[in-house]
Amino acid sequence: KEKAAADKASKEAKSAKAKEFEKQGDEAKGQGSYAKAIAYYKQSSKLRSSAGLHKKLGKTYNSKGDYTNGAKHLRKYLSIMGSKLSPSARKLIESQIRD
Repeated sequence: KEKAAADKASKEAKSAKAKEFEKQGDEAKGQGSYAKAIAYYKQSSKLRSSAGLHKKLGKTYNSKGDYTNGAKHLRKYLSIMGSKLSPSARKLIESQIRD
């Protein structure tokens, strides 16, 4: 029981830290600090990978002019989301893939 509680607390701490890195990434991107934002998003993804982080990474790489990495992350986002995306949402993301 104690192990399960410790594991749960550890997962919650990792998730909170991941969210904090993601928030810092959002703030850095908003200030135009794309390299800094990418670093924060990568830190977050090491703790908790998600489709949303791939989307943010893809868009931020594109903003930085790194279309190869932007395309890689946007494709990963599309792959994870699969049929959960509406056709129009999928087309919008696909239009942002420039490699």
